[in-house]
Amino acid sequence: MDKREFFTKGFIYLFLVYTLNYCLMTWSETFRFVVVRNGVVGLSLFASFWLILTLLPFWIGKWIARLVITISILCSLVNLFCFYHFENTLNSTMLLSAFETTHAEMLSFFEMYLSWRVLVWIALFCIASFLYFLLCRFSKDLKLQFAFYALCLFGMINWGYQIFSMTQPRYFYFDRKELDYITPLGITLKIWHTQDQSKTVHMAFKKYRDEMLAHQNQKLFLSPPPIENIVLVIGESISRNHMSLYGYLKSTNPLLEKFLKTHNLLVFTDVISPHNQTNLSLRKVLTFSNYENQSIPWYQQGNLVSIMNSASYKSHWISNQESSIHATPSGIIATLAHQQHFLSEYKQNFDEVLLSPSFYPIQENQLNFIAIHLMGAHATYYNRYPKEFAFFDSKSFDGYTRRINSYDNAVYYNDYIVSEIFKQFSTTDSIVIYLSDHGEEVHERGEFAGHAEGIASRFMVEIPFLVYVSDLFIQKHPKVYEALKNALHRPYMSDDLIHMILDIAGIQVEGFDPSRSLINPQFNPNRKRIVGGKDYDVELKSQKSNYY
Repeated sequence: MDKREFFTKGFIYLFLVYTLNYCLMTWSETFRFVVVRNGVVGLSLFASFWLILTLLPFWIGKWIARLVITISILCSLVNLFCFYHFENTLNSTMLLSAFETTHAEMLSFFEMYLSWRVLVWIALFCIASFLYFLLCRFSKDLKLQFAFYALCLFGMINWGYQIFSMTQPRYFYFDRKELDYITPLGITLKIWHTQDQSKTVHMAFKKYRDEMLAHQNQKLFLSPPPIENIVLVIGESISRNHMSLYGYLKSTNPLLEKFLKTHNLLVFTDVISPHNQTNLSLRKVLTFSNYENQSIPWYQQGNLVSIMNSASYKSHWISNQESSIHATPSGIIATLAHQQHFLSEYKQNFDEVLLSPSFYPIQENQLNFIAIHLMGAHATYYNRYPKEFAFFDSKSFDGYTRRINSYDNAVYYNDYIVSEIFKQFSTTDSIVIYLSDHGEEVHERGEFAGHAEGIASRFMVEIPFLVYVSDLFIQKHPKVYEALKNALHRPYMSDDLIHMILDIAGIQVEGFDPSRSLINPQFNPNRKRIVGGKDYDVELKSQKSNYY
C-alpha cells in the first residue's frame, strides 16, 4: 500500500467513525445549524491535523496514524457501550461516577453490563473495521483532493482561532463542542475536566469535614424522653416493585411479611428517592440538601451524623461497602461518626457480616445513633447472596429471566438481613428505619437493567420505606408511634428524611422544617417530587411494567 492510499483510507475511516460518534453524542439535541457547524469545524480541525501527518516522513506519519486509529477505535467502543446501555455517549457525569466508584463496584459494573450482546456488537465493529482496511480501495479523484485541501485550509484557520481563544480569560476547553467531534480529543478533555472537578470536590470535602469537626456542638433542643437507639439502615438498589411486601407476585419477603402481622412493622407505601444514583441520592438523604436549595452545596449544609453527635448520641457507621479512595457523600459523612466499620475494605462480603452483635454496643443509659449501609442488590445481582438463598431459578438460558430471578434472589436475601437487624433491637427502646438509596430497573421496559441518572424511570426511584419499632419504644413513645401510623400513605421523597428523623428524635435545630417531616402535623403533602428534572407524580408514576 502506497503512502497516498494509506492516508486516504485512514482519513475516510476516521471520518466515518468520528461522524458516527458525533451523531450518537448529539442525537437527543434538536437538529439545528450550530450542531452541524460544530461538526464541520471539528472535521476541518481533524483534516488539517491529518494533512500534517502526510508531510512527515512516511514511517513516522504511518505509526502516528495507526496509533490515532487504534485509540479512536477504543474510544468508539466505549461510546457505543455507553450509548447501548444509557442512551448517551461517555460524558462528565459518567466519568465523575467512575472516579467515585470503588474497585469492587467497577468490577460489578462490567460483570453486569458486559453481556454477550455487547461482545457481539464489539466483534461486529472490529470485523467491519478489519474488512474496510482489507478490501476498500480508493482511486485518485481530483475533486475529492480539492475538497480535502479546502477543508484543511479551513481547519488551519480554526486551529489559529482555537489557539487565540486559549489566551482569553474566559476560555473553557471543556465547553468547545467542535473538539468533541474528534472522539479521542473530546474524551481526553472530558477526563481532564472531570479530574479537575473531582480534585475540587475532594478538597471541598476535606474542608467541609474539618469545619464540621471544629464545630460539632450545634445549638439544639432535645425533647424528653430521648429514644435510646435510633437506627438507619440504608439499602442498595432495592426496588419496592420486587418486594412481595408491596404486592410483588413472587414471595421475596416471607420474613418481613411475618413482621407485618405484628404491630411493630410499619410499611410506607409512596416513598421515592431524589435520584437514581447512590452518591447523588445520599448527599440529600443524609443532609438538609434538596432540589429547592441546591444553590447551596450539600457539604455546606447540616448533616445527620453531626446533629446526632451534638444531641449526645454516640454515632456508629457500619458499612458493607468499601471506603472509597475518592471521597463520596456517605463516605465523608461516615468519618464524622464516633465509630466506623467498613467491612469490605479488601474483600466483598455478603451483608450477613453486618449482623455480628459486636458492632452494636448497646449499653444502658447510652444513646446510640447507628447507620448501617448494606450492599443490598447492587449489580451484579448473583454476587449478592449465598447459594442457599438462590430461591428463584437463576440458571435459565433466557438472559432476561436469569437476571430478573437473580435480582429477586438478592431481594429475598435482603429480606433475611433486614429482618435480622430488626431482631437485634427488638428488646430495647429502639426504632429502625430502613430505606434504599434508590430503586432498580430490571427489564421492566425492555433490555435495560440497572440505574442511570440520564434515563430516570419510576422503577429506578420507587423505594421501600419501612419503620420497625420495639414494644418498649411503643410503650415509651406512644405519640411518635401514632404519628408514624397516620403517615403510612403520604407521598414522600427521601431527600427530606433528615427532617423526619429529627422529628422522631425530638431534636429541634437550625435547618429543621416541620413541613418536610412525614410525621408532623404541618407536613406538606403537595410538595412536587422532582427526579432528574421530571415531576414523578406527573411524568413517571404511570409507567407500566412489561412483566408485572
